[in-house]
Amino acid sequence: MGLILCMAADSASYLTIPELSVRVFSSEELCYCILKYPLLFLEDFLDDGVFRFLGTVTGDVRFKAELRDMKENGVKDEEIILRILVALHSRSLLLTLPRRS
Repeated sequence: MGLILCMAADSASYLTIPELSVRVFSSEELCYCILKYPLLFLEDFLDDGVFRFLGTVTGDVRFKAELRDMKENGVKDEEIILRILVALHSRSLLLTLPRRS
């Protein structure tokens, strides 16, 4: 895997993706892995560790709770992954917009 520029990453918080033998330290890296290797993420990927990681890197416990609720209510994994990608992409766009003084 190559270099991925990120807005911020806390090296104490990471997600291990055993199928790729990598540790992911940011939401940008996770999105890259999902988009690059989508078939690896369709089965048995979404668990409490993933939700905890996303809650930590986004700093949004409501997002973590929303994803967990979707999983518990039987929403398909593909739809949850799409929700993750859309939310993280929107978040990174908002963080890069110029701020008005």
